[in-house]
Order: sequence, then structure tokens, then C-alpha cells
Amino acid sequence: MALVVEDGTGLATANSYASEQEFRDYCTLRGYDISAETQETIEARLIKSTEFIDLEYSFIGEITNPLQALKFPRTIDDIEVGLPLAVKKATNSLGFDIPATGTIYDQDLSIIESKKSKVGPIETDVKYITGKTVTTITAQYPLIAKYLDPYLSTILGNEQYRVISG
Repeated sequence: MALVVEDGTGLATANSYASEQEFRDYCTLRGYDISAETQETIEARLIKSTEFIDLEYSFIGEITNPLQALKFPRTIDDIEVGLPLAVKKATNSLGFDIPATGTIYDQDLSIIESKKSKVGPIETDVKYITGKTVTTITAQYPLIAKYLDPYLSTILGNEQYRVISG
């Protein structure tokens, strides 16, 4: 699949918030060496990071175009915000951290332990989940949430509320 970068107009075929060159520039400015990365690998990273952002976060406002593929551009408080630079930065930052192969969800965050017991005719099979104390996968990427913070929302009942972080 080819990289189709959202240009702020609400493309129906977009699959990334950032371009390959934007990703390379972002990494260079921060001293990350990605010289060995191929175009295909970078594009896959950007597509996966965009997908992660759209699946894991809720945003205030409404999408601008009902046919757009991604959650940005948006209209917030009756103002079209297009595609904010912060969303591009979040995409690039996560693109650097995301695994080049597999998905971000492949990370083993827990271990399932099983215990079987039999006393007479009664048999029980109990499974326990133990492991890391990360409550959500998004907690592993605090920089992403910082970039996206001005646009995050939560939904309580039928009402949408802006998230305010301290």
C-alpha cells in the first residue's frame, strides 16, 4: 500500500499524517540515526503510527469531511483546525518508536498463568494475568499524549468533554 499523506482537506484515501521527508526531518533534528531505514520501512512505520493514534485516542470536535479516512482534519468549536503540527509530531515520534515489523500491540505486557484444582467431583480451572503494570498501551507513549493533549476528549454519556491535563 502506498503512503497517502493527509493534506488537511480530509482525503478519503489518506493513511498517514506525516510524509517520509517530514519523518526524516523530525528524526534528524532530534539526533536519531535512521540512515539505514528504507522508504518502505518508514512508510510502514508512519501508516502504523497514524492508525494507532486514530484507534487509541478520542478527539474533541468533529471530522471536517464525512468521507475522510482519518480523524483529522477536524472542526473544533466551529473552527476548522485542519491538520495541526502537533499531530504530525505525534505521528513522527511514534513512528520512530513503533516496531518496524509486527504491530505495537505485539508487545508482551502480561503473562497468563493457569491453575487447575480437583477435589472429588469438583474441578476448577483458574487463569491469572500477571506482568507489567501498564494500564493501557497509550501509557507507554507519554510524549504522544503531550503532543495530542490540546485535541483530546473524553465521552461521558452522550456528552463530549475536553481533556485538560496539568
